Amino acid sequence: MGDETSYFYTLKGSDKRYQFETTAENADLIWLAEEAAEDFWHNQEGKEHQPALWPLQFEIFDSAGTSVGECMIDLEPSFIAETLEEFSEE
Repeated sequence: MGDETSYFYTLKGSDKRYQFETTAENADLIWLAEEAAEDFWHNQEGKEHQPALWPLQFEIFDSAGTSVGECMIDLEPSFIAETLEEFSEE
């Protein structure tokens, strides 16, 4: 596994800056934006932004603070079925 590289992102309309890391070498803007959205959803307050509030505009920065670019990220919910027995075990 390669070394991790730090990046940062902000969301349009927010002063907060979030850090995430990736092991992808030569990652392009789309890859980084999707990684940032995953981080925002799972590790920050992304779940507070219900799917109806997406898409969100992300700006990605490298570790030196230089903007890599901006992307609109949309959330595509997925559904997972479980039997009633599996569901009641949770």
